Amino acid sequence: MVFTSLIAVGLIFLSLFFYVTSRRPVCTGKRAGKVREPVEQLLDPANKPNIKYELKGLSAPILTGYPFRWLVRLGGFTRLGNIVIPHLKRNSNLDLLDGEYIPETPTLYPPVSPPVRDKEIEQSNIKVLEGIARKYVSTNERISSLDYWAAYKSGSIEPVDVARVVLECVRASNSRSPPLRAFIETNDELTMKMAEESTERWKKGKPLSLLDGVPIAIKGEYKFDSFSFRAGATFKSVCSDIKESSVIAKRLVEAGAIMIGITNMQEFGIGVFGSNPHKEYLSARNPYDDKCYCGGSSSGSAAAVASGLCPIALGGDGGGSVRIPSSLCGVTGLK
Repeated sequence: MVFTSLIAVGLIFLSLFFYVTSRRPVCTGKRAGKVREPVEQLLDPANKPNIKYELKGLSAPILTGYPFRWLVRLGGFTRLGNIVIPHLKRNSNLDLLDGEYIPETPTLYPPVSPPVRDKEIEQSNIKVLEGIARKYVSTNERISSLDYWAAYKSGSIEPVDVARVVLECVRASNSRSPPLRAFIETNDELTMKMAEESTERWKKGKPLSLLDGVPIAIKGEYKFDSFSFRAGATFKSVCSDIKESSVIAKRLVEAGAIMIGITNMQEFGIGVFGSNPHKEYLSARNPYDDKCYCGGSSSGSAAAVASGLCPIALGGDGGGSVRIPSSLCGVTGLK
């Protein structure tokens, strides 16, 4: 009994010793027992940096599905992980990141402070907006946000007319063969309500911003009241924990923009083609060639802007999901 207890205590001690000695805290900037030079020092011209970027070979098993799941479980909950995981990291060169220290504080707050709104600023807004609009010269065949501004200012058209036409164009684009499928969901009642409110503001000469009355769209990964929220998937529970509407979508609406609807996207945003095989979505078509992809994952947003259905659409970019479709559809994409 005593012998067994001693063995158990010995194993515990060895485990703790191994854990403490094998750790490489990232905050110390140490790797393989050596202190890494700060990036600023490496790139300092006075040091005559001679930094070369070399491609590293990759040797790792291709695992998917249950084999991958089993490896994760074995690596995380058994001693096998202490042997297999380090070996895989070395073969794939991921061990180079052990102990990596990046002396850069995260951006926890907006880099630009939001302006303080008061009565004087509110009264001067209309003059500022008119100045911007007067300087603007349209060089684009598609209707831009400032084209809408100029039209509303002149009284040649009203937001309710624009909203009604855009909704009809969305339906027509999805009825053609093959369907454009830039939009997967609209809400005529909500859109027309926003348009009517914008029309009233323009009649009073008090638009909220340059976006007042401008039709916009949002990608299916943004939550917004009165629209479904599935991120390109076919079941509701995927995003059921999120109750509040997207802040950026709400701010656009608060600026007077008219919400037209939800745009298509690749399921969960995982992919660069923008293809969604589910019958509820179908793949958005490139407006320049309906035999081509839009790029992903913000495919519908790029198609909506490129086809002229709306001048602005929200996308989302974690690895190229705005930049790829904007490139393939010939529109401006801001990550």
